[in-house]
Formats: sequence, C-alpha cells, structure tokens
Amino acid sequence: MYNTHAIEKVLAGLCQDNDLIVSGNYPLRLEDFSESKYKAIYMALYNLYTLGNSHIDIHDIEGYFKEQKELYQKFIADGGMDVLYQIYYDDTPLNFDYNYGLVKKHSLLKDLNKIGIDTTDLYDKSLPADKFEKQMALFNAMDVEDIFKFYEGKISNVQNKYESLLEKTCISVAEGLEELYKQLATAPEVGLPLEGDIYNTVARGARLKKLYIDSASTGGGKSRRMVGNACKLAFPMRYDTKKKEWINTGLENKVLYITTELEHAEVQTMVIAYVSGVDEDKILNHRYKDDEQERVELAIQYIENYDNLIIEFLPNPSFASIQTIIRKHCLQDDVKFVFYDYIHISTGLTQGRDKQTRDDIILMLLSDTLKNLANELDIHISSATQLNGTGDDGEARNESLIRGARSIIDKADVAGITLRLSQAEEELGSQLAFKLGVPTPNFITDIYKNRRGKWTNIRIWRYVDLGTCRVTDCFITNRKNEVLDFSTMQIQVQQAPKTGFVVDTRPSE
Repeated sequence: MYNTHAIEKVLAGLCQDNDLIVSGNYPLRLEDFSESKYKAIYMALYNLYTLGNSHIDIHDIEGYFKEQKELYQKFIADGGMDVLYQIYYDDTPLNFDYNYGLVKKHSLLKDLNKIGIDTTDLYDKSLPADKFEKQMALFNAMDVEDIFKFYEGKISNVQNKYESLLEKTCISVAEGLEELYKQLATAPEVGLPLEGDIYNTVARGARLKKLYIDSASTGGGKSRRMVGNACKLAFPMRYDTKKKEWINTGLENKVLYITTELEHAEVQTMVIAYVSGVDEDKILNHRYKDDEQERVELAIQYIENYDNLIIEFLPNPSFASIQTIIRKHCLQDDVKFVFYDYIHISTGLTQGRDKQTRDDIILMLLSDTLKNLANELDIHISSATQLNGTGDDGEARNESLIRGARSIIDKADVAGITLRLSQAEEELGSQLAFKLGVPTPNFITDIYKNRRGKWTNIRIWRYVDLGTCRVTDCFITNRKNEVLDFSTMQIQVQQAPKTGFVVDTRPSE
C-alpha cells in the first residue's frame, strides 16, 4: 500500500532542498518509504545531513553506500542506483506538498492496518477500475486529519448503538437523584489541591472534566504558576522553607505539561526550584548558600524517583497534534491532569483553513477542543491566555481584556485574570496584610467566572514567588477591595489520590 511516484518525488525534493530532510513542517519517518531501496536513499540523505553536509550531491550518496559494502551490493541488486539517478536528475515539477501528503496518507493506512483496522473502504486496489478511480478521487481529496475523522466517525456510529450503556444526554430530573445526594455526602465534588488555599476553595480544587483558564499580561508569570500547579500535583515531596524540612503532601499524580514556547530545560529548572524551594536564579548560576545545593540535589533525586511530570514541547501546535498528544498520554501514561501553556494563534492552527477564518474563531475552537478533551478523557485541563489590557483605568478585569477572543472563556469552568499590583494596590495591599497578619501580596487574581461555585467577582490577593513557582494566598476582597469573611477548605490527601482524599471544610488556622 504505497505510491512509488509520490515517494520518488518526495526524495527528489529532499535532494534538491536538503533542509527539508529535518524540516518540522514535513516530518518523515523511515517507515514512510516502503521499499528497501527508498529507505536506503532516505537514510543516506538523513545521515549525511546530520553529519553536517548541507549541500548533498549524488556523489556524496554514492560514496556513503560504497563505504558499506553489503548495503551497497544490496542497493545495486534492488535497482537502487537507477532510482537514485532518476531522482537526482528529475527536472519535472515536484508538487512536493501534494506528494508528501500522499506518502503520509499511505503511511497512516499502513499503521491503521497494523492495529487491525480495515482500510479498504478508503483504499482497495482489488476493486474494479471504475470503482477504484472513484475511491481514489475521494482519497486524494482527504488529508491525514480527514482520515482520522473518517474512522472516528465510524467508531462514533457504533458507540451510538450502545448509548444506553454510556453517559446519557437526556434524563428526568428525579433520575439518580438519591444516588447523587449520597455520593456528594461521601465524596464531595472537589478536585485535588492547586497552589493557594483561597484559590482552591473558590475553584474547588483541580476538578476532573473541567477547564480552568488564567489570563495574564506578557511576563506576568503564567507559565511559572502553571509549572507550580503541575509540580504540586506530581511530586509528593517538597521542601517547606518555613518549617525548614522536607514534607510529604501525599499528592502523586501523572501530569502532562505542554509548552508552546519554553524548551524542556527551561521547564526542568523551574521544577527543581519548586521542589527544592531554592530560587531558580541560584540554580541557573550555580550560586548557593547554606544548605541550598544539598536541597537542590535531593530535589533532583525526588523528581527522578517519582518521575510523574511529562513535558511536551509543541512550538507550532495544530488541532490534530494537541488532540493526539493529550489522548496519547492520558491513555498510555494514565495522565489525569494537563497544563497547556498557552492559548494563542499559531500557523499550525490556521493551516488548511479558509483564509477568511477569523483568529477569534480559531481561538474559540481551540478552547472548545480543550474542554471536549477534558470531558472525553475525564481529566482536568488548565490553560492561560494573553491580555490586551490591564484594567487599570477602572476597566473591569474580565474576558473583555483577553487578547484575540473573549469567546475563549465560553467553555471555561473557572476563569480569572492575574496581574501584578498597581501602585495604589500595593499601598492598600501592604496596609491590609499588616492588619490581617499575613504576607504582603504582589499579585491579584480576579475571578470573574466560576461555574458551580458561589465565589465570583472576587479578588484573591496573593504572593507569587516567581523564583520558586510557589503561590501563597494572602486574603480575599470584593471588587471594591473590601475584605471578605472567608474560610479556606482544606483538601487532605490520604497516602495518594489512588486511595482517595477527604475534604475538611473547617476554617484553616
């Protein structure tokens, strides 16, 4: 199941433009090239390029094969040299995008066949010529994502036959009411704790099947707060800088952190800072005081031992890649908590769409995709957005400040905006912190949407330690900055969430 013409055109494209060999826009695998002679040419191009040859000519490839006697003899026997010369001196139009798409589609069909999925309804060479021609017309009009959707639709049709065994879309209000009451009595509808006791009470923890969105301006610490939340859920051991000792939180969950801008190492140093309680700058510059280096080294051991945090670097996300990555880790690695950093326009999201499609529509579709994945996979997803304003001129801090599309928030279950304190807020925050005997805040999170929660249009005054990605909630006010009477809900974990957790609604000390 392959198209030799398309394969040869793709290889010709790699020969003419060597940078395509490792292009992120045209990822290729050895399995994409069906016959051994095509695999050999691709491997020669790939290995020569990665060794630093940026202008590979036909003599370089011949030399590569001649250095490997057995490979060279087999290549000759397979007719590889004839193919190589034909490819290198091909002066006909390449139509590279089209032929690359054909190669990837055929590879996908082969992969589907390997896992037992019958693909003859899309590609069946045993059909009579007229029927196969019609089938090919349909196949050629499809892209990889269309093929996935085609088979997902087939599964959905079967699923509908078993709807009574799955979650119902329509019930009588009295149906299951008694069971729901008993369930809430023994296991309240809360999730595991995130950073900040007040935020936890307001949002009721990181609940499954929910999408939380925290918006901030550029450089406002979105990624660092998200890393802190991911670490809290993933690693049970962390250093308590107040008690001067290591503590076990009981939280030990598989967590996926998808970064669209930060590289792996940039996230890793933040994780070390969170677990050790040592400022990241000291880790980056290797300048420690007292027991800090020992704490960092012990933190690394704890991180390696529990190894619960998966980091995916996705610099050019598309709808398909986001769905694939989240589904893969949830199904293969038992991930229950996903942090997607962050919702913004990328070329991957716009590729293949009508050029008239507005950015706000694409952003809305992305948040809709994340919410649907949360429901489908029974997971929690947290994300963030950029702002186009700060609300400093009396403007309400809500979805109207979000850059690109306020409709992003339509699917969110909890939404807030976190900003540094203005000068006036700094003065008021210092006064209120002194009066209440709490740490002085440096950020405020305005909660303006809270589905299934009574706390909305409120402000959580917080101290965010950007160096360690930790957050301490100081106090809570209404929009008029009047302090509210508020008791935090403590979520106490028994061993690990696999064995359950309990909720203590008594006021915290």
